[in-house]
Amino acid sequence: LTMSMESVISDDEKRLMLWQAHHDNLTKLPNANLLHERLARALIANQQENKHGALISIDLDHFQNVNDSVGHASADRVLTDAAYRIAMCARETDTVARMGGDLFFVVLHEIEEVAEAERMARAAVQAFEAPFVVEDREIFISASAGVVIFPEDGHEQGELLQKADAARMGAKNRGGNQIAFFEEQMNSVAARRLELETHLRRAVANNEFELYYQPVIDVSDDSVYGAEALLRWHSSELGFVSPGEFIPVAEETGLIVEIGEWVVTQVQNQLRDWAQRNLEPIRVSLNVSATQFRSAENAEALLALLARSGCELITIELTESALIDDTPGSEIFIEGLPKLGLHVALDDFGTGFSSVGYLRDFEFDVLKIDKSFIDSICEVRDHGLVASIVAMGRILGMRVIAEGVEDKAQLQQLRQIGCDYVQGFYFSKPLPLADFEAYLERLNTRQVAG
Repeated sequence: LTMSMESVISDDEKRLMLWQAHHDNLTKLPNANLLHERLARALIANQQENKHGALISIDLDHFQNVNDSVGHASADRVLTDAAYRIAMCARETDTVARMGGDLFFVVLHEIEEVAEAERMARAAVQAFEAPFVVEDREIFISASAGVVIFPEDGHEQGELLQKADAARMGAKNRGGNQIAFFEEQMNSVAARRLELETHLRRAVANNEFELYYQPVIDVSDDSVYGAEALLRWHSSELGFVSPGEFIPVAEETGLIVEIGEWVVTQVQNQLRDWAQRNLEPIRVSLNVSATQFRSAENAEALLALLARSGCELITIELTESALIDDTPGSEIFIEGLPKLGLHVALDDFGTGFSSVGYLRDFEFDVLKIDKSFIDSICEVRDHGLVASIVAMGRILGMRVIAEGVEDKAQLQQLRQIGCDYVQGFYFSKPLPLADFEAYLERLNTRQVAG
């Protein structure tokens, strides 16, 4: 006789299997299955008794950086500790669950006032102020939390989960390390972000990106020294999407790695095309996000891509935020750039807190003064400040570019203090390739005629 499976499995084994089906293997917290079950019970009970509850969505800010820095095993230990810290902030009657990755939810089955949910969420965020210690290394990471109240914010699980996530993203978009309650407008913001991410994943394959070029002008004779390559997205379904809207999404999702590789390849191809047509060589700069070289693997792949073609006319622009990223890939990438013969520019100089220190510690070829200083250069205080930056750049052997030059008065001030190059709407806005080449031709024609 063949014994049935029921008779083979003991009662203890059944209990273990049931527990495993409802709990997370890593943190031992309730998993998504048990969260949905507990939330459903809370919604039914509160509806019957006319009471209130809360749902809190919590995740770690920039947790991918931890994965890239210390590896998955150590990152798992951080998650385990994070789960413990969150659980210690909850009441015995609450449910703390891990949905996967670094995302946690807390169900406050019953609350007397909204302040209870606020206190719990704030305590959870503050619990991350102490560093995580992994293999004798301190890791500092913050958390963001989004709060919804039921039944006020919704009566269904899916609706509440979505709104709690939207509130959490609102907290993250304000810099993280804080809490936010759901507001109706967050729903549309969250929906828009999801829409952008969905279409971004197909944008490279669908050939929806284009590079625009903004001329960089030599102040001494108004000739074109080079150009900055700027990414533009013409979505087949969304239309034109502003870089200020889609670049942050690309960075948060890691899609910037693939997009960045496309940009490098396009610039290399364009430089080869101009050389084959015997056009006057110009230098092309492109922005590189810290996300593109956070891991050692990505850093090495990007350096290899840059090395495939002659890159003596390419300038890589890095912001201060890219330099302060203490990841395995950042050191590899930054040290590898000069070995390839690439020029390196420090972009948006003056907007960070330690820029002068970076000028001492890293070898830059170009210093780009942020537009915010150029806007008020005609005022005595900022004129002196920009003059000091230009002088410092010269002493350190760097060329200086002023960004955002929009009128003749600003240009005259920059000429007086000896700035090398400028870019901005006074000379030209960013242009599609055909218009940029036409701009070069018109400029050359005027110079020959002159």
